[in-house]
Amino acid sequence: MTVDGKHKIDFLVLGGLHMDDFEWASRQYEAVGYVLVAFMMDCDGYHWKAVYVKADQLMEAVQKGVLGDWQERRKT
Repeated sequence: MTVDGKHKIDFLVLGGLHMDDFEWASRQYEAVGYVLVAFMMDCDGYHWKAVYVKADQLMEAVQKGVLGDWQERRKT
């Protein structure tokens, strides 16, 4: 929980991935408690970005729309 009383959601955004890097990244981040929740093509049309959320916070992140908010913040 943060100082202002809001829950903190831990998430990672990895960029510059090739499609075959997802297998490696999944093993690395799942081992420390993160799950893949989204992936998208980077603006270069060649690399991918992956979004991981801490597994024990996944339901809270989905219910609060954290990933949707992240997408909106990215546009600004």
